[in-house]
Amino acid sequence: MSKLFIIVILLFNAVCTLNAQKLIENKFDEFEKIHIKKTSWCALMKRPGSARPYRAEFQLCKKDTLVYLKVKMMLNNEIYSINKGDKISFLLDNENVVSLYCNQYVITGYGDGAVGYGGSENYGTEANYIVTKENIQNLLSGIIKTIRIETSIGYIDEMDKRKVDLHFKKCIELITIE
Repeated sequence: MSKLFIIVILLFNAVCTLNAQKLIENKFDEFEKIHIKKTSWCALMKRPGSARPYRAEFQLCKKDTLVYLKVKMMLNNEIYSINKGDKISFLLDNENVVSLYCNQYVITGYGDGAVGYGGSENYGTEANYIVTKENIQNLLSGIIKTIRIETSIGYIDEMDKRKVDLHFKKCIELITIE
C-alpha cells in the first residue's frame, strides 16, 4: 500500500512539473500584423537562505519569427549591468555550450527583477536574449547541466537544480507549435 502511495505522489509531482508552463499570451496583433506568444515565468536559479533575494526567472517570447529569452534577475540587491552582447550560456550533458546574446544594455532598477510582488522592493534587471533556430535545436539535443550569466560584476555559474531543462523544453514546445 505504501509503495502505491509513493508511486501516486511521484506521478502527481511529475505531471505538475511538466504542466507548470503555459502560454499566458497567444494572440495576433492586428496593428503590427504579427503573432505574439509568451510563456509563464519559470525559475532559472535561486539561492535560498539570504535576507535579500538572489534569483532569476525566465520567460520565452515569440514575436512573429523572432524568439527571445527574457530573464529577470536579482543579485542580493547589488547594482550591476548587463551589456549588449553579454551572454547567458547553457552547458549541456553532451558538453556542448549554447550561448544566447543580450540584445540591449540594461542596468539595475528598483523592482526590475521582480515577477509579481515578491522582490519588487529590491534592485534587479530584465534582459532579453536572442534565441536562434540553431540555439533551439542545440538545447533540445542535450540536457542543461550548468547555466552561466555574464554581468558587469562577473559571471554567475549555477547548476541546474531547478529542473530548468524540463521547463525550458516545455516552453520551447509551447512557443514553436503553431
